[in-house]
Amino acid sequence: MIAEKVQQYLTPLIGAHTARVAVRTFSEKIGKKPESLSSQDLPQLATSMEGMLKTLCGAEKAQRAVKEISTL
Repeated sequence: MIAEKVQQYLTPLIGAHTARVAVRTFSEKIGKKPESLSSQDLPQLATSMEGMLKTLCGAEKAQRAVKEISTL
């Protein structure tokens, strides 16, 4: 499932619990449920997470994460 891939990617950066909550929260922000995410949704999901990632990881890691999540 796409949501699980994103959670697995985010876990080393922000922790397991925060990754799970982030995927759920940002999926809803783009009008999806985590279980209905498709690979086409990843760029929008990643972009919506950028501000949170900048705050938690710094700008450089956030930019890399957005690029990598977009292509999972």
